[in-house]
Amino acid sequence: MATTGATDELHNHALIGRHFEEVWNQGRVERVEAYYAADFHNFGQPTDPAHLRRIVNAWRQAFPDFRYAVESIVAAGDEVFGHCTMTGTHRGPLPLSGWAAVAPTGLPVAVAHLHRFRVRDGQIAAHWAARDDLGMLQQLGLVTPPA
Repeated sequence: MATTGATDELHNHALIGRHFEEVWNQGRVERVEAYYAADFHNFGQPTDPAHLRRIVNAWRQAFPDFRYAVESIVAAGDEVFGHCTMTGTHRGPLPLSGWAAVAPTGLPVAVAHLHRFRVRDGQIAAHWAARDDLGMLQQLGLVTPPA
């Protein structure tokens, strides 16, 4: 049993690493179905492949040089945690819910992200994240840091 669990964790670890590289860094949205389960939930909400492709494309439009530098990936059972730094240069509209379209600033950002995935049958079944969006908005000059 322990060997199977360890093997699954190695596969899950590799899956998440490949997913960051192919889908996000390379923008290969045609690979979404290869990585995400048909009944995938993002932040607890059902999210279909077409919506996921729109999310990836929106971030890559806002930051054409979008990149996740993966600091660490830890797999524990069916859960995988990825600590990343998202970098990019703001050249398009920001894909943040509730924000009006913001003209591109041309400014670079480096933003800490922590992603939590649940993997089932070799695909990502669920995702949650904690991102430093406030830090990103401050780097873009859209929010003034407190004195």
